[in-house]
Amino acid sequence: MQMISEKTLLMEEEGFTFTISVSETDFKVNVCIIPLFRIFDNIFSNLMKYADKTEDIRISIETKEHYCMIQFDNQIYEQSEKIASTKIGLENVRRLMEQQLGELTIHESDKRFSLKLKFPIVFFSKV
Repeated sequence: MQMISEKTLLMEEEGFTFTISVSETDFKVNVCIIPLFRIFDNIFSNLMKYADKTEDIRISIETKEHYCMIQFDNQIYEQSEKIASTKIGLENVRRLMEQQLGELTIHESDKRFSLKLKFPIVFFSKV
């Protein structure tokens, strides 16, 4: 959550706004930190390029069926159609998520973009 907070603060300085909802459930995920930094760097870089500043970017963090899901949902900026995209960054995110035993799901329409990261939760039992 700290990485997300830091990235949103930087984007707020650029005029973006966020609505963030976080699950009340305590959980832990087992991830390598460097790939996780790269994943979030790529996602927030894409948000800076393609998200509409006039609409909130929604971020939700929740748990479901032994997974932590982090979802990003945003309105697509109309002028971003003029910005060429190779989608290489999202393919890198997909590859990095698979290395973390996670998944990436993307939904895109003419006006909205949604991306979901799914990480397996690690439960610790007390003896």
